Amino acid sequence: MSEIKSVADNPQTYCASRWGIETSFRDLKYTIGMLDFHSKKVMCIQQEIYAHLIMYTFAEMITSHVVIENKQLYPSNCSI
Repeated sequence: MSEIKSVADNPQTYCASRWGIETSFRDLKYTIGMLDFHSKKVMCIQQEIYAHLIMYTFAEMITSHVVIENKQLYPSNCSI
């Protein structure tokens, strides 16, 4: 009950504290491709979420171990 009262006292502070959480969730959702689901059943949606998260974690584990020894071989194109 006291949490509801503190939100009612200062809603701007509450929204500011939630902003980082909401934007992080949105970025993750777009990154792992969870914009649309292929099923309407709750169990199948949960399975799809778990599959996306497992693949995202697996891809991050692989890319974290990649070492580029000579960066001159892969020049970046930074033209604007």
